[in-house]
Amino acid sequence: MNSIVEYALNIVSSIAKTYTEEVKESFRTRTRILVSDVFFNGAAYVFSVTASRSSAEAVEYGLKENNLEKLINAFKDTEFLKKVDLKGKEEIAYALYGSLLLFVLKNVGVLKASTLAEAIRASLGNVVIDKNASEVAIWFKRFAEAYIH
Repeated sequence: MNSIVEYALNIVSSIAKTYTEEVKESFRTRTRILVSDVFFNGAAYVFSVTASRSSAEAVEYGLKENNLEKLINAFKDTEFLKKVDLKGKEEIAYALYGSLLLFVLKNVGVLKASTLAEAIRASLGNVVIDKNASEVAIWFKRFAEAYIH
């Protein structure tokens, strides 16, 4: 089992290597903004925000896909983007952030959910999920600032 730091480093370095400058910059911006939202409002809030600014199906994909590389690369596939109704760099960046946050929390063993609604319900008032989500968010931000320019 990978640690949160290992997941965050792999995720951000992969995004930095494979996405367009526009998507990378938007993802970096999301990491800077959403870190405080996770800390002050909790994981459930961030799951909801990322889904509302992209699509629930896109964010939920982080719970469905077990292969990290496939998850990251899905948001570059035009057929997948049509299927989950994502149109621009901002929507893609929000979906990446939300789905990858869910993926990490699921894979480090703190979140047991198979749908976005289950993840939101499980996260409400759950300090263990919120603490781990805050740690993921902090590492996403640190690595995005280091790797995405």
